[in-house]
Amino acid sequence: MLPSLLATIAGVLAILGTSLPAAQALAAAPAVDLPVPQAVARDIPVPAGTKVAIHTGRANSVVFGNLTATGARGAGHLTAGSCAAAQPGVSNVNYTTGESRPNFLVVKTDGSGDFCVWTSSAAHVIFDLAGTSSSVAAGAPTRLLDTRAGAPVPAGGVVRVPTGVSSHASVMGTLTVVAPAGSGHTVAYPCDQPRPTASVNNFVAGQTTANFALVGTDTGGAICLYTTTATHLLWDQAAATTAIPAAPARRLVDTRNAGGSPVGTGGVLRVHTGAAGGATVSGNLTVTQPAGPGHTTAWPCDQARPTASVNNFVAGKTTANFTAVRTDAAGDFCVYSSMASHVLFDLAATQAIAGVTPVRQFDSRTAAVPRHPKTGQEFYPTVTRWAPTVLAVLDGKGITDDYLPGILAQIQQESSGVPDAVNGWDSNWSAGIASWGLLQIIAPTYQANAKPGFVGTVETRYVNGVAQKFVSYMIVPEYNIWAALTYVQKRYGNARFDKWNSGSNLAYGPTMS
Repeated sequence: MLPSLLATIAGVLAILGTSLPAAQALAAAPAVDLPVPQAVARDIPVPAGTKVAIHTGRANSVVFGNLTATGARGAGHLTAGSCAAAQPGVSNVNYTTGESRPNFLVVKTDGSGDFCVWTSSAAHVIFDLAGTSSSVAAGAPTRLLDTRAGAPVPAGGVVRVPTGVSSHASVMGTLTVVAPAGSGHTVAYPCDQPRPTASVNNFVAGQTTANFALVGTDTGGAICLYTTTATHLLWDQAAATTAIPAAPARRLVDTRNAGGSPVGTGGVLRVHTGAAGGATVSGNLTVTQPAGPGHTTAWPCDQARPTASVNNFVAGKTTANFTAVRTDAAGDFCVYSSMASHVLFDLAATQAIAGVTPVRQFDSRTAAVPRHPKTGQEFYPTVTRWAPTVLAVLDGKGITDDYLPGILAQIQQESSGVPDAVNGWDSNWSAGIASWGLLQIIAPTYQANAKPGFVGTVETRYVNGVAQKFVSYMIVPEYNIWAALTYVQKRYGNARFDKWNSGSNLAYGPTMS
């Protein structure tokens, strides 16, 4: 459903949840050279608390790719999961103010080929599809380890994590480092094999760092996590498979070896994998000692370089990210770096993923600004930012996305895009049932039309000195829009808001409270 409008307005502002957000806020990060498409309409990030549907074109499939947060307005995280389910209690990408932070993910799409991403703070969202798999079982990500309830893992310590899968299978998920005591790295490996040199996370003191990992299990179905520095560790498991041989990661290239030179600015490094031509290899691509901010791209050497990035880095900082890349006829792939840097690649698996040339399927920075369906004027920025939320609600209700401009127009009229707007002067207010939220709905109407599971409890709040019935869910944008749409559908037989009018008819700006 979403592709039609996403194609025309580029998603209107458009991988594993809710608990890691406990990570401390950090100082603003330096700007990062993240490749930006030429047509950037407006810098309106996806708002905090928004659920964005991303269309992949692969229905009921397991997809892999790079999920990136950039231009963040504050510290936060992204979570990826099924659009039909509640937000998973894990995280995929953890970021700080102004930072660009990518992480690889695996996620199952629905029958429309969509998956959803939740934001905890305002940030732009980018997704680059890298491949698919028919041999990997992916479901809702599950947090199997979180040491924050006790002491951190000591320097040089190892944690054994039972994964719940069979012996010598492979599991995939996100390994996160929280509140490390200093700089260091982590390693993930089967507990019954020697610890490899290949790293998963590379981190500095105090910074939350997440990275995807593909790890083989031991005979008991467990994996081991090692850290060089005292830190808390989290493991969010997203998928498992017996089709991938269980083996530790193997370092194929390290430009630092034998006094080697870094890849130059704009340079390309050819990596020979030993795999068959056209195979897909998966592993960790690491940038270290970069001379300045930049990004990397990985692709088959016999094809044109895509715009999708793997790493996004700043001067002097080591940055790692998992990737899946198809090889050329000789079994090689190429790595481009926009800035001089040493490059490492640790091979984790071959043919685990059906790779494609990376393709950018979603980038909220390229969103065109929709216009009012009657006046042709651009919507207020405070209204435009709710477009991803409206699209997600439309998708959840099975309503075509061409209703978006009309709903945004109604939000503009009713609340000017202020999510906790309340009408403090009309007849409903006088009767003690003031209208609340983006689409100005009263408590009885909200509860009668609420999204299942979000009916809520009626409370009392005072507006301009008058007691009013209030339900906390009424000012949550997703639930406010859902209830208003349900009401309009029931009363008028469609999702058009031609006859909907709370009487507010607001000009730009006021909250009415």
